[in-house]
Amino acid sequence: MLVVNRTTTVTISNMMFHPSTIRVHIGDTVTWAFNDQGLDHEVVSQPSAQQVFDSGVLSSGTYSFTFTEKGTNAYTCAIHSSMAGTVIVS
Repeated sequence: MLVVNRTTTVTISNMMFHPSTIRVHIGDTVTWAFNDQGLDHEVVSQPSAQQVFDSGVLSSGTYSFTFTEKGTNAYTCAIHSSMAGTVIVS
């Protein structure tokens, strides 16, 4: 059986993650595209997340993370706490 790992993109713009909740499979990669008029953001997993990830502070470009474990991964922008998202891995 051929397993195809996919990449899903979350765009950061207008002080939001678009889409804010995504569903992926084990082995899939999520890429966050920083496209918010040069504003700094930092994608960081919450303590309750199944896996730990942190983009560092970026104002442009992308950050990618490959999910290797099943579970729910809540994350926020470490700079703007009102920005939140979830990656659900099955």
